[in-house]
Amino acid sequence: MNKFFTTIFLILFSLQAFTQILPRWLTEEEKLLMPSYLKSFDLKKASTSPNFEVRNIAEWEEAEYLVVTWAGYNSILREIVRYGREETKVIVVCSDSNSVKNYLQNGNVSLGNVSYLQESFNSIWIRDYFGNTGYKNDVDSLVMVDWIYNRPRPGDDKIAHKVSNLLNIPLYETAVNPNRLVHTGGNYMSDGLGLGFSSNLVLDENPTKSKADVDGIMNDYLGVSEYVNMTNLPYDDIHHIDMHMKLMNENTLLVGEYPTGISDGPQIEANINYVLSNYTASNGETFNIERIEMPKGNTGGWPNQGGNYYTYANMLFVNNTILVPVYNLSTDAAALETIRGLMPGYRVVGIDCSSIIPQGGAIHCITHTIGVKNPLLINHYPIANQEDNGNDYLVTASAKHISGINQMNLYWTTDTTQPLNSTSMGIALSGSLEYEATIPNQPAGSTVYYYIEAEAQSGKTGTRPMPAPKGFYSFEVMPFAGVEQLEKDLSISRVFPNPAKAIAAIELNGEINQPVNLKIFDSLGKLVYQKTETPFGVGNSKSQLFFDVSNFGKGIYWVEINAKGISNSHKLVVE
Repeated sequence: MNKFFTTIFLILFSLQAFTQILPRWLTEEEKLLMPSYLKSFDLKKASTSPNFEVRNIAEWEEAEYLVVTWAGYNSILREIVRYGREETKVIVVCSDSNSVKNYLQNGNVSLGNVSYLQESFNSIWIRDYFGNTGYKNDVDSLVMVDWIYNRPRPGDDKIAHKVSNLLNIPLYETAVNPNRLVHTGGNYMSDGLGLGFSSNLVLDENPTKSKADVDGIMNDYLGVSEYVNMTNLPYDDIHHIDMHMKLMNENTLLVGEYPTGISDGPQIEANINYVLSNYTASNGETFNIERIEMPKGNTGGWPNQGGNYYTYANMLFVNNTILVPVYNLSTDAAALETIRGLMPGYRVVGIDCSSIIPQGGAIHCITHTIGVKNPLLINHYPIANQEDNGNDYLVTASAKHISGINQMNLYWTTDTTQPLNSTSMGIALSGSLEYEATIPNQPAGSTVYYYIEAEAQSGKTGTRPMPAPKGFYSFEVMPFAGVEQLEKDLSISRVFPNPAKAIAAIELNGEINQPVNLKIFDSLGKLVYQKTETPFGVGNSKSQLFFDVSNFGKGIYWVEINAKGISNSHKLVVE
């Protein structure tokens, strides 16, 4: 019987070997084929997990290859290749390399740094079906991990095997129990330090496994020691997080933002509140949340009104370049400027994705990268704005290379038109990988720009951010917030909505750049909720704190905030 199902399944999909247009979601025909597709994996040979620690790379790390599948939407793929080949080697999976070469050359794209892998495939969505790359013991040899693709598209599902064979990269599969896992690349992101994010889709598609089971597989194969799963968005039918959020560095989450109450906006806010309330960045600090507009298309309305799922968050890092989907909308320019402001020094390029977004995806969905075989890992948590309290600014970073680290340097300035100051970074603690140095205290109103450079014993060098010295990290030196100013900034402008049923927000009268303790008490004075986080800046000298009251009983509550001994409170009704 197993052979019968497998034979029928393969016959059906051999007809799709070079299918040009399949949506990112499951078609109605594919829904019927999913049981046979999943059953076909019962015949596969068991694959054991790596017998060593794996570190799954973050997307901003150095890439040696960019991989795309030439399956329609040629004009978009051509632009991706145009800019990608200037940063790294490009592999084009295709059915006819000559036609691809002609199309690229006719569009004035050089063929240097581009190679071709002629294979059958089903769709363009390589992000979802390709393998994730990682490193043995953080920075040693490169490996690839391939999940069961959550679409019955066997041509797609074999591409990771073909590329791993081509490049001689060991491949580990999660295809056979007890390590069987159905997953998709668009619903996953990593900070490169053991923290991973996905929607609950990964749990939904593995119904025979508990969250602990899924966490164990992710840890064994990709070194994910803490796995954050968030509630699926109601109007994103595919439930892939790359449609509305992006890790930009170790502690910064870029999150898509809808107008208040629109489409998936409320659930996105609930998810971010859940993350901030239960998880921290890998250094133990609160995530820095940045926002980017979720645009409304010219036709069809918002996603909850049947419109397409337009997004700028579906972007791709390719070393020093960030490729961003745009749509010929009035909001495109502002979105690109938002990203340039967050990632100075990177080349930020908009590519028109108007034609493909109706199929449920954009640039990130149709690309994948593979890390370099000789990585120099530098990790740094960018410094937040600082108060002018007379103290110097401590800069810490870690670095690792298979040959060892020769030296670390810190470069900084308050005037980018002048030569940079430099200082050697010393080992923070004997035997550790942490290095540190200080930037001298600067007067209030200053902006401090800095970057970090590491040199391995082998002679390889690297910087964070990667485009340095063209780009810098930066922080502002703020006037010292005395008691009087803090009382003014910390005063509550409003709590809304009020009455509340689920997600509510506290709007403050000032911009607070320090942790605030939030407590909620019931009408009898019992503490029912508590968390500490830095409020989100919303501009116009305002900032906000979000919290979830969906589990509260109906009644009257008191919301209290406190920072440095200064407190304010406000009444809240939950209905």
